[in-house]
Amino acid sequence: NLAERDNLKFYDRTTELKTLEAACSKKGAEMIVVSGRRRIGKSRLINEFLKKREAVKILIVPKEEKQVANDFATALAEGYLPSFSNVEEALEYFFDNSKKQILFIDEFPNLLEVHSSIPYAIQRVWEKHSEISSKILIFSGSYVSMMNKIFTDQKAPLFNRAGYLLILQPLKLGVVWEIQQDLGVDETEKIRNYCILGGVPFYYELLEKWGIKNTVNNLFFDVAAPLREEGQNVLRQEFGASYKKYFSIIEAIGACLVNGSEIADRLSMSQTAL
Repeated sequence: NLAERDNLKFYDRTTELKTLEAACSKKGAEMIVVSGRRRIGKSRLINEFLKKREAVKILIVPKEEKQVANDFATALAEGYLPSFSNVEEALEYFFDNSKKQILFIDEFPNLLEVHSSIPYAIQRVWEKHSEISSKILIFSGSYVSMMNKIFTDQKAPLFNRAGYLLILQPLKLGVVWEIQQDLGVDETEKIRNYCILGGVPFYYELLEKWGIKNTVNNLFFDVAAPLREEGQNVLRQEFGASYKKYFSIIEAIGACLVNGSEIADRLSMSQTAL
C-alpha cells in the first residue's frame, strides 16, 4: 500500500477531503466512488481521510473468491475471526455485525476478475441495508473506464447507487511547485520536472527517493528505472484486452499517418472499423 510506505508528506486535496467529510457526515448509508488514473493518489487520499475514523480497509487482489472472502474476514475480525465462503457473506457481516462504520475497498475493479457477479451481490446487500443503516462503502479503482461501466452505465447493477463520484485529477502547478520547493529543486528543474512528470503525486515520491539530479535518466532510462514501462502500463490498463489494436493505431500516428484511410491501410482493416 503506497500510503503506508510513502515518505512524501500529504499535499493539497482540500476540496476532495471536504467532499468525503460531507459524504460521511450525512445520516444514513452512503456509497462513495473514487476513481482516477493509476498513481494519482486515490489510496493516499482515502487513507488520509480515514486516519481518525473507524474504518475497515481491504486491498483487492485477483484470486479465488474464497481467498478474497478470507481477506475480508481478516480485515473485519474484531476479537474473533469470522468465516465467509464468498464476498456477499462478508458484506452482510459488515452491515449486520461490524462495529466499524466505514468499509474501504481499494482496487475495486479487481473484484470483477474474482467473479463477474460480485457487483450484483453488492447490489443485493445494498438494497437490503441502505435504507436502515448508517454504514458507508468507499470504492476506489484505477481502471477509469471500468469504474464508469460499473457505476455510471445505466444497465450496470450499481448504477445510481453511489451518492458521490470523485474523479481524482492531477495536482495543480502551484502544489507541484510547493512539493519541489520542499525537495530543494531549483527553479529551472521545477519547470522541467513538471513538463515531464505533470501533477502525478507518486512520481514526486520517486523524485524524492531517487534524487533530484539526472531525473530523466534515473526515472525513465536507466536499467532499474521505476518508470521505464510506465507509459505502456498506463495505456494497457485503460485500453484493456484491446490494447494491441490501440497500440497499433498510436504507432501509425507516430509514423506520421494522420488520416483515417492511411491508418486503416497500415493496420489492414476497413476505415469504418477503425
